[in-house]
Amino acid sequence: VYALLNAACWLALGWVLQTVLEQPLDLAFAERVAAPLGLQAHFRPVATAAAVPSHAVVSSEIWPRRCQAGQPLQGVVHDDNAAALGGVAGHAGLFGSVQDVLRWAVTWLDACNPLRPTPALPLSRAVCQRLITTALAPAATWRCGWDTPSQPGSLAGALVPADAFGHLGFTGTSVWLSPARQTAVVLLTNRVHPTREAVEPPPPAHASIRWLRPAVADAVWAASAPD
Repeated sequence: VYALLNAACWLALGWVLQTVLEQPLDLAFAERVAAPLGLQAHFRPVATAAAVPSHAVVSSEIWPRRCQAGQPLQGVVHDDNAAALGGVAGHAGLFGSVQDVLRWAVTWLDACNPLRPTPALPLSRAVCQRLITTALAPAATWRCGWDTPSQPGSLAGALVPADAFGHLGFTGTSVWLSPARQTAVVLLTNRVHPTREAVEPPPPAHASIRWLRPAVADAVWAASAPD
C-alpha cells in the first residue's frame, strides 16, 4: 500500500512541477537536469526530436494488454500508468544507459560529500542531504525519491554499507550508492522479458533476479571496503 501511495505522490509532484515551471515535465527534465549533467536520458526515446531507433533500446515485456501483435514493448515506457499518460510521468518512464545512471549516481555522491564541488543539481547540498536522510514515514525504509536497504535479505546485498540508499526498477534495474565509500552500484537488466510471470519450470535459484541483484552488489561492496 505504501509503495502505491509513494507512486501516487510522485505522479502528483510531476503535475505540480509542470504547473510551477510552466513547461512539460519532459522538457523541464531535459533543460534543467539532463543538459547540465550531460545525460542522454529521455522519457520517450523514439518520439523525440533526437529520436533513438527502437531497436537500439532493450526490449522488455510481451504484455498482452498492450502487445496484441505478440511483439515485446521496445522503446516505449513499460509502466502502465506512465504509458496511459503518454509516456511522461513523475514516477516512471526514463530511458538511459548505464553511463547515464552512473553519472547521475556520481552527482548524488558529490552532493553528499562536503569536500566535493557543489553538485550540478538544481538543489542545494542541504536539500540533497535532507532527501536521503529523512524518512517519509516512521519505521519505513523509504526516503524522498530513494529507498534504503532493509535487512535481512536486502537486494542491496548482505555487505551493503549502513549509509547506502538507492532504488529498484520493476523491469530489473537498480542503483545503490554509499557516500561513505564514494561508491555506486548500477545494474540494468530486462528481467520482465518476455514476461513478468514466473516461468515454468522456475529457474534455479542462482539464475533469478533476487540472486543476481545482491550478488552483483556484494561483489562491488567487497571491492570497495576499506583495507
